[in-house]
Amino acid sequence: MTSGDARSRQQNAPADEFESCAAEHLALEHVDPADRALHDAGVSAEFWDDDDGQVAREADADMQTCLDALVAALTARWGEPLAVDLLLYLRAGVEGETVSEPINSLSQMAGSIELWPHQSSGRRLGLAIGQEDKELPLELLAAVGDRSGPNGT
Repeated sequence: MTSGDARSRQQNAPADEFESCAAEHLALEHVDPADRALHDAGVSAEFWDDDDGQVAREADADMQTCLDALVAALTARWGEPLAVDLLLYLRAGVEGETVSEPINSLSQMAGSIELWPHQSSGRRLGLAIGQEDKELPLELLAAVGDRSGPNGT
C-alpha cells in the first residue's frame, strides 16, 4: 500500500466505520417513529469470566468506536447533538418522581446520552452506551421518545 492509499483510507475511516457499525449493529430502520422506546443497536458478550477486565475494556472500545461513528454520521445529517447527563433522571426516579420511558430505563444503564431533537415533531433520537451490571453485556442503545422529564429534556 502506498502512502497515498493509506491517507485515502484514513480519510474514509469514519464513513467506513459507520457503514460497518450500521450494518452490524444499528437497525433503526425498524424503529417506529411513534414509538417511545429503548432499542438495542448492539450488544457485547457478557463478562462473567473477565477477572482482569480486559475483555470488558476491549468491548467498551469497540462500542465507543461504533458510537463515535454513528454520532459523526448523525451530526453530519442533523447537526450537533445535545449531551445530556442522565444523573438528574436517575435521582428523580430514586426519589419517587415519575420519569417517563425511555429515559427512566436509560438513566439506569448509562451516565449520559447524545440527543438529537427533531424541531417540528418534538421527537428525539438519542444514542448511548449502557450496562445494567458489570458482568452483563455492554449495549449500544438507541432511544426514541418525546420531550418529557425534568426540565423538559
